[in-house]
Amino acid sequence: MNILITAIGSYSVSTVIKSLKLDKRFDKFFGCDIYPKEWHYITKEFDQVFLAPYVTEENKYLKFIQDIIIDNDIKIIIPSTDIEVDFFNKHRNYFKNTLITIGSEQFIKIARDKYLLSEFLNSNNFKVPNTYTYDQLNDAKFPLIGKPKNGRSSEGIIRLKDISDLGTNQSYDNYIFQEFLQGNVVTVDIINDIKKGITVSIPRKELIRTSNGAGMTVEMFYDDKLNTLVKEISNKIGAFGAFNMEFIINENEYFLIDINPRFSAGIGFTQFLGYNYVVNTINYYLQEKIETQIEYQNFILQKRMEEVLNETITK
Repeated sequence: MNILITAIGSYSVSTVIKSLKLDKRFDKFFGCDIYPKEWHYITKEFDQVFLAPYVTEENKYLKFIQDIIIDNDIKIIIPSTDIEVDFFNKHRNYFKNTLITIGSEQFIKIARDKYLLSEFLNSNNFKVPNTYTYDQLNDAKFPLIGKPKNGRSSEGIIRLKDISDLGTNQSYDNYIFQEFLQGNVVTVDIINDIKKGITVSIPRKELIRTSNGAGMTVEMFYDDKLNTLVKEISNKIGAFGAFNMEFIINENEYFLIDINPRFSAGIGFTQFLGYNYVVNTINYYLQEKIETQIEYQNFILQKRMEEVLNETITK
């Protein structure tokens, strides 16, 4: 089977490609990105990497992906970013003969709209920070965090001590505003199989986190209460396959703040436990057995960044 991985510059891709290359079921690996392949060290792990148009140019991007599928006999596509998940969710009818590692249309619709997600959580009695739209701010309890409803990677987030912190030269109709809660972000990598009643969930507490929401230093841990909550939310929302949940832990309670319907940036931490999250995800989508035994351990892990020579350019 040949695999296409999109947005190869994403944090998760290094773990994804290295895990899958150890699995003899897969033949060739193709990648694409909006930046030239020479700009990514991970390019060396692929058989071929293509320069992609922007996903927002939908017709051009659709033809681009279709051509890669036909020319390279692609059987599986792994979208690496939220905007690509949105694209494949919208155009899934064009890819009926190709396995796309995304969840159901309804799940993605809720997961990718922070207002719909907060409404879902409230209506099902799950804890979520108090949430307001722009026209409800006069009744809001400050401080608040403002987020685009369909935002990704913490883009566009604003912090408000009071309503005067809002600018006057921007529309906030596409924003939600949530009560700011003190506490650590806890993120959970999940594989959910509703039909078989299997939920694999591996949590980590983010101790150092970048401005775009990537954990750099994390504490791996186990909490039965959290695992039960993850299973309840996942099944209620109809989520299957691989995705990631983000919580704020405040006064020993977990408040769900986001769902990422894709591999998270920190799946390398999950793999470090010895559980092959990537291969088991693909096994789920191929309707094969997934491993459920996990040896949870409490320890601190760090993501290490280093400089490497990719290519020497002479002029």
